[in-house]
Amino acid sequence: MKCLTYCVAEQINLANVEQQCKLQPGLLYQRHWGGLELFDAAKTRYCYIFKNGTVIAWGYHRHNIKGIFDLLIAAGVKMLDTYIHDEFSYHLAEETNVWPHPYFNLDCISLESDDPEIKLAVSYGLSMSVKLYYYETIIEKLISHYYPLISKLAKFGRFKFSRERINKILGDILAIHSEINLASNFLYQPKFFWQHPGLERYYWLFEKYLDISARAENINQQLDTLNEVFLMFNGYLENKHTHRLEIIIIVLIAVEILFSVLNLHL
Repeated sequence: MKCLTYCVAEQINLANVEQQCKLQPGLLYQRHWGGLELFDAAKTRYCYIFKNGTVIAWGYHRHNIKGIFDLLIAAGVKMLDTYIHDEFSYHLAEETNVWPHPYFNLDCISLESDDPEIKLAVSYGLSMSVKLYYYETIIEKLISHYYPLISKLAKFGRFKFSRERINKILGDILAIHSEINLASNFLYQPKFFWQHPGLERYYWLFEKYLDISARAENINQQLDTLNEVFLMFNGYLENKHTHRLEIIIIVLIAVEILFSVLNLHL
């Protein structure tokens, strides 16, 4: 069986999705902290939609997950142009565990029970992981896009970039930084487990395996480095602008002195 994980949006309004679920015959749902659980009457498939823009689907295949995405679109969710995706294989066993497949680029999950509460507890960890994957993709694009600019500055000592563009980049970096540290709380367990402490061990099992805390710290370090680089660029442009103003002032003073000398001779 498959467990599919997606990051499809920056944020999802769960209240709007819940209203849309009421219009779907045969679709049942239940609210949880920061998430919405969807399942059919036979309880053969479960899908967890989280407000951080992620979807965790148990028992789905890629060809039938599209119905969930259509539901989100109908609920007014602003979807990403490209979805971030990861895939796991799971089966029932004597204990809950996760490990890498020995031959394929795939992680395997064993569940001690088909209990949806265990799937929900695991899904909180999977949700954080795929959301981090989304941020890691953004930062990778930032680095690959702006590294030539850094190389050009090192080689030629100048670059063609406006202060407005750099301020926009700094704003984007600050937005990601704030989302990771203020909104998503990647370094803390979800509040759901405050009321369900018996399920906490499932979350921490996947938090450790997926390196969620370490990856969040690594993203923060990369963002700090990018921020320092573009602050340096901004300072470079400010100094360049100040230098131009100084030249203009010197020229104006020289012109004023020249006119004063000409007036004395006349």
